[in-house]
Amino acid sequence: MIRSWYFLAVLLGLSLLMHGTSRYFFPFLETSSVYWAVFNEKKSNGIQTKHSKGSILVLGDSQIISGITPQMVANWNEIETNEIVYLPRPSEQPEGMLSLYDANLKSFSNLKKVYVNLSPISISKNSVVDSHKQLYTSFGSMESVQLLNPALRKFYFPNLSDLCWKVVITSFPFFSLNPNTSSLTNKFILGEDIEPILLDRKKEYESILKAFESSFSGSWVWKETDSNREISESEVFPKGSTEVFLTKREAAIETLKTLFQRWRDRGIEIVVLRIPFSPDMEADLQNTNGNVHLDQFLDEQKRIQKTVRGELQELKVLDIRRLGLNQKKYFADITHLNQKGRDAILRSNLKSLLDQTSSSP
Repeated sequence: MIRSWYFLAVLLGLSLLMHGTSRYFFPFLETSSVYWAVFNEKKSNGIQTKHSKGSILVLGDSQIISGITPQMVANWNEIETNEIVYLPRPSEQPEGMLSLYDANLKSFSNLKKVYVNLSPISISKNSVVDSHKQLYTSFGSMESVQLLNPALRKFYFPNLSDLCWKVVITSFPFFSLNPNTSSLTNKFILGEDIEPILLDRKKEYESILKAFESSFSGSWVWKETDSNREISESEVFPKGSTEVFLTKREAAIETLKTLFQRWRDRGIEIVVLRIPFSPDMEADLQNTNGNVHLDQFLDEQKRIQKTVRGELQELKVLDIRRLGLNQKKYFADITHLNQKGRDAILRSNLKSLLDQTSSSP
């Protein structure tokens, strides 16, 4: 009996030690991981206290993190920035948005509008889905809605071992660091110089932390620390790569339908953001018809919106692709706008884009 209590005391001590010190390892994480880690520490624990009066919710993935700031959204709606609840995360999926919304439902009592960025990545079977699950398991907040909602439970915990592993990582957060540190450890063992990698990761961590602690509320130009990142003119996008988006993920579409219906039922206005990819990737999407499933979904939602709400309200699509940001200088990489791209959006007349509700470019 004494041994059992001793064992439990040791486990409790280890858990407390890991919870108290794991943040000191954040500077050694890769980009998406460190963003999720800081998000969970700075935002998830403060949504209920900091955003109870928020009137506009912003959800999405790293496209919106890099391209759209809370200040932009506030300016579009002529309100104060502190009324914007800015909650996008890298590799976000519809299930993640639903989980965030449901877990903090009581804090969203004053919502009048939701901006959500969607792309073919959001509703297709691709590696980003696995990345999202890995990021959630390692750094996401475990909420009761993920167990009580059948769709979320099937997505995050398809079997008992996944649930058990999440409980272990939640209790002993050092285990969440392994996927990020193992590659560095292997390089160190092989005698490779890892100091440049560590310095770059530390710069990114400090830059992300600064974004969360400022009025940008987590909005951060992707991987930009010292200078403006741009795609090289010589960089070639592999043709046909966007064919992966032709494989539709039905569970993601059903989750989005659930989210949209909940917002309609509460009379919340829905604005879908279509943020551009790099010019080469957009051209490939046109060649492969990679936007087809998302376009069909949005067209369907517009019809449902009109049927349910009549003339009172309809789904809006803010298609930023129409701004013509078709030069590589506006992009940090194939999926993220850089500071020049963000500034171009800031200078544009987006109200005219809202009148063009077609989901296709």
